[in-house]
Amino acid sequence: MKKISLFILALLFIAPTFAQTFNNKYFVAFTDKDSSEYNLSNPEEFLSERAIERRARHNIPYRYNDLPVSSYYTDSLRQMGFHIYYATKWFNGAVVGIDSADFISSLDNLSFVKGYDLIYTTEFKATAKHAIKNEGMVDKEEKSSEISYGPSITQIKFNKGDSLHNAGLTGEGMYIAVLDAGFYNVDTLAAFKRLWQENRILATRDFVNPELPFFDSHTHGMYVLSLMGGWLPGELVGSAPDATYILVHTEDGYSENRIEEYNWAAGAEFADSIGADIINSSLGYHSFDIPRHSYAYSDMDGNTAVITRAADIAASKGVLVVTSAGNEGNDPWKFITAPADADSVLTVGAADSLGFPAAFTSFGPTYDGRIKPNTTGMGVRDVVQSSFGGTSRGNGTSFSSPLIAGMAAGLWQKYPNASNMEIIEAIEKSSSLYNNPDSMLGYGISNMAKAMAIASGIPEDNSFNEISIFPNPYTDSFTIETPIDILPYTIEIINLQGRMVAKESFSAPASPFLRKEFSEFSNLVSGVYILTLSNMKNTIQGKIIKINKEK
Repeated sequence: MKKISLFILALLFIAPTFAQTFNNKYFVAFTDKDSSEYNLSNPEEFLSERAIERRARHNIPYRYNDLPVSSYYTDSLRQMGFHIYYATKWFNGAVVGIDSADFISSLDNLSFVKGYDLIYTTEFKATAKHAIKNEGMVDKEEKSSEISYGPSITQIKFNKGDSLHNAGLTGEGMYIAVLDAGFYNVDTLAAFKRLWQENRILATRDFVNPELPFFDSHTHGMYVLSLMGGWLPGELVGSAPDATYILVHTEDGYSENRIEEYNWAAGAEFADSIGADIINSSLGYHSFDIPRHSYAYSDMDGNTAVITRAADIAASKGVLVVTSAGNEGNDPWKFITAPADADSVLTVGAADSLGFPAAFTSFGPTYDGRIKPNTTGMGVRDVVQSSFGGTSRGNGTSFSSPLIAGMAAGLWQKYPNASNMEIIEAIEKSSSLYNNPDSMLGYGISNMAKAMAIASGIPEDNSFNEISIFPNPYTDSFTIETPIDILPYTIEIINLQGRMVAKESFSAPASPFLRKEFSEFSNLVSGVYILTLSNMKNTIQGKIIKINKEK
């Protein structure tokens, strides 16, 4: 069973309202696109100018799966009595609804139908969803002295996202699509007022209950959006407060069926066609109400799950897909969920504010042995917009993912000619365990200050050549020499588990060459550490070994 949010604190449960629906829904696959009225020579007929520009910027060719499905095929099904929910060009088919399961056999004699599969039925009991615990509002005394961020400063600084903001990289000009379970009251809640005032809610689309009011559904997408686009100075500032957002309802928060994977594919197609730069997907799948649809860990191979294949197709169009690793770490399943296994997406795990893996974060690697997650963000006691006003705290990889997605938008804002895969690589290489990844944090906790340096074209290995530390090993004190002017600066000591164990800020006379002795770290336990020296413009690293005095 998927967990789109785990142990959410102080968030009210919104009861579902179901629109009239068909008893059975099927995915009908077509044999070809021979009757399509579109052709690849005229992409402006089915893609926005912005989507076309993205493909041109990254030399991405138009492919067969860019073509919309044949309207002749969908019209034929409609005339037979099928309700057409939507078509998906990437999988060349349509999601249809009927009341009688016996009627589906009428498709067997159609030459343009390749096959069909039941993806939703009322025959099976819906999977129970997680209760949402009400624990009250955020305590006022928890607020930081930081004027702008308030208590949300911790989740932003965790990955050095403040270094992006300090450089003016707040996502301006970037389009982020949020594929989620619903966006309850986003049209009225205070954290989103600025988005509406500045016309930065670009579009909405509902693939679950299109007949119902869009902002009356599940709360989960609202929480996720607040972590990126929220703006409540002194309480909550998102990781990309100046980005433009596309809100897409793909997840049915009250059942668990394969149709949600096709909803996601259709939502990703919609986002791509509008020109989204980034998709955030705080969703994950492995178990379904129809048992034969459930996945095994062996299916987490990057090529099997419908949503995984859709995510990789989105990435092939130049979209940066950011997804949560999953909240299964405490459960028998334990592992990442689809689409976190996709090889071209940025999969995000969760840690607490001290850098320890969250107990719930899903384990990697993929079944075929690839490192997942790709990076880790803060996913414990994150500050989010509350469904009843004010702010609340919540846990989950559902929350670490949008934090990283927003920071990725800021990074890409600075380097717009980088590809989506180059942005992923920069974030991976900036992460604390890049040279020694593990199964819970993956490559570790990313450092956006370092990611900026890497994305600029500075070879990653140079960071270890720009700093000299001696004596090394040390007992009481050590000296740093570096030719880089980084005034003022912060020094951090990080253990091999990715946890910061010591931190100090220093200043020194301006000089093109820094040489300084440090005795502040004499109390560290013996071991190997990563020393990071940084300011908002530069980040350099070196390995250091601490040994205790012989008694």
